Amino acid sequence: MQEDPWHCSQKNKSCSSGISSSVNFHEDSNVPWWNGNNDGVEARSLEDSGQNVRVVVAVYCVLFSVAAVGNLSVFITLLRARHRKSRISLLMSHLAAADLIVTFVMIPLEVAWRVTTKWLAGNFACKLFLFLRAFGLYLSSNVLVCISLDRYFAIIYPLKLSDARRRGKLMLLFAWLNSLMCAYPQVRNSAVYLSQIPIF
Repeated sequence: MQEDPWHCSQKNKSCSSGISSSVNFHEDSNVPWWNGNNDGVEARSLEDSGQNVRVVVAVYCVLFSVAAVGNLSVFITLLRARHRKSRISLLMSHLAAADLIVTFVMIPLEVAWRVTTKWLAGNFACKLFLFLRAFGLYLSSNVLVCISLDRYFAIIYPLKLSDARRRGKLMLLFAWLNSLMCAYPQVRNSAVYLSQIPIF
């Protein structure tokens, strides 16, 4: 049986880089990338990591473009139709606002973090952006729950329209408050969190 080239033994060596903690390998001339020294492994690891970063950044940029155009168009359309504002349009406008927070805070933050690999904006901005990053995700999820509950009550109690708008506003208020409370720990733990984010 052929020995596994990645098997750890006494003959194994390790190569560490600034990206991953260590890469274990076995000296085997049959491995295509092996060039007889540690430089080949480190260069290969750095090259692969750089390629991964480029792919992730490209995907985030595409998502940012699609989300920005879609959510901005929905939000502006709902604002222009304020004279015929319904309960559904109110819920949808809050969902669009939450998605805009995710689009213009979370995605640029992720792109900047992967490009620079370190935080350059100071402690206050760190706390603020990590709070908004978590807050946008929580708010978007909570508003989706509010829309689901509103549709549920509309089917179960179709004739109680007078209570529906008040119930919708209360659910939205709870969604915003719950999102604030859930995102608040990011303000206290931001320094520890940044040191543990996997870059690649």
